[in-house]
Amino acid sequence: MFKNILIYILLFICLIFANENKKKVKVLESLSSSKKIMKNSSRKLYTTIKNEKVFDKLFINTSLSCAYVIRYYFNTEIILGYHTNKLVSLDGSIFYLKKENKNPENITKEVIEIISSMFYGSKEFELFKNSIDENIKLN
Repeated sequence: MFKNILIYILLFICLIFANENKKKVKVLESLSSSKKIMKNSSRKLYTTIKNEKVFDKLFINTSLSCAYVIRYYFNTEIILGYHTNKLVSLDGSIFYLKKENKNPENITKEVIEIISSMFYGSKEFELFKNSIDENIKLN
């Protein structure tokens, strides 16, 4: 009897901690219109960054924020407060980002570099380059 009560108490504590972890994760949805056409058609960028305002930093020499570039031009959701930085592509492939990347501009550059080598991503990269009318150097 005592053993069963102890198990229930431990399960209850685990549920409380599981709900706490869910509250810490915040998702910045993709801004791409293609998301409305196809089901599950956005990439997912999981990042250790917890504060969404950090992604408000302007990307390179553009007037666009890092979050806008990732979410609009590259059809990617940003999941904040994750334990590692990784990108999940449209087909489910996982790309782990460099561990030293904690800066939103560097993360954005790395994400663009990865996505631009993909089939759909190469087209998105061309659209992005043409729209800002600038030669982008990612390295």
